[in-house]
Amino acid sequence: MFFILLFFLISWFPTTCGRLQAVCSSGMNVLNDQNAPALIKITGRLSNDSNLQRSCVLRVDKPDSFLRVRAKRNDNSTGFLHIFLYEGGGSALLGHVDVSEPAHVWNTLALCPAPRSGQTFGEKYMSVLGTSGLSFTVEIADSPSEVMLNKPKEANVESDNVMVFRFIPPKGISNTQLDITVTSQSDVPAYLKVSQTCEDVQENIEVIDYKKESLRLSFAKKGRITLSKASVPPLTDSDSSWFIGIALKNATGSVKFSESKYVTLELKKSFDYSYATPICTLFFVSLLGGIIMSIIALLLFKESLVVVNTPNAIVLANTRTSEANTGLGQDQGNNNGVEMNKCAKFGNFIVAMGKVAYNYWFSGGPKTFSILQALWVWY
Repeated sequence: MFFILLFFLISWFPTTCGRLQAVCSSGMNVLNDQNAPALIKITGRLSNDSNLQRSCVLRVDKPDSFLRVRAKRNDNSTGFLHIFLYEGGGSALLGHVDVSEPAHVWNTLALCPAPRSGQTFGEKYMSVLGTSGLSFTVEIADSPSEVMLNKPKEANVESDNVMVFRFIPPKGISNTQLDITVTSQSDVPAYLKVSQTCEDVQENIEVIDYKKESLRLSFAKKGRITLSKASVPPLTDSDSSWFIGIALKNATGSVKFSESKYVTLELKKSFDYSYATPICTLFFVSLLGGIIMSIIALLLFKESLVVVNTPNAIVLANTRTSEANTGLGQDQGNNNGVEMNKCAKFGNFIVAMGKVAYNYWFSGGPKTFSILQALWVWY
């Protein structure tokens, strides 16, 4: 009955864009930071009277707000402490934080968006239960982990917590590839999972998705998932958000409770599906590279050559003959040298190269060094 009265109370509060509001029961203090309007801090102490419940009504500007709740004890008193969050009116449980750790240890819960049609704001109900006399602090932030393109996001992933980040794709994103990269200096294994369903990332990050609605991988120091219009799930121009989850991998149970991993998450567009530029680049680089390498090879291995006319091609033959030829043979060698100098003109060289390319690249027959050289430059 109490939280119903709180709903009426909070409805009189003016709605401030981008700001969280909270109305709490007696024994709880609400602290608002003017420099961080999307963050509120609630402190209090559980009553010794078990009939008095500590509770708050939270109001956010948008029903699909992505909330992160952190809670801790303020002293080392023994006992249990639980934070429960419900949908407006207390009808559906959204999540719960078990604050069983000693003082100064934060326990975190990410609340997935739950849009409701026809509403411009959302209301949630928070209840605090535990041992009498326990002092506590609860911090609630609105969309604290939203990531954007080309803006790295740093986070410390703890062993019992799944870090969830939200990405709202801009228009025209489907015409590119989206690289989701996470890096770390730690060797502790971890999961990286991407999905358009928040609960799939938040609650099922260790579960293999056979429905192909998400992508997941394991990494130590670097991991990357690439989304495109050909991936499964595909990257589309839909306004639906993408959720990115990072959590420590503890399949063998060897990860200690106090273990953590400092990571950096970055989103970049890597390809725009414009094939003209890469294809032209590959073609001209391979063509020019093959010509340059052929000229270098000619200069390095140049010998006395003569042009021999054949029915199919101009074949460059070695004019070295046996030194047994004397007299006329020596004079003929000199004449051949003069002919070689005449055939070394640039025009004849290009014609010879063209015929070699035609006969050994595009026509039938054995493929020799020249085409292998071009293929090597291509790759």
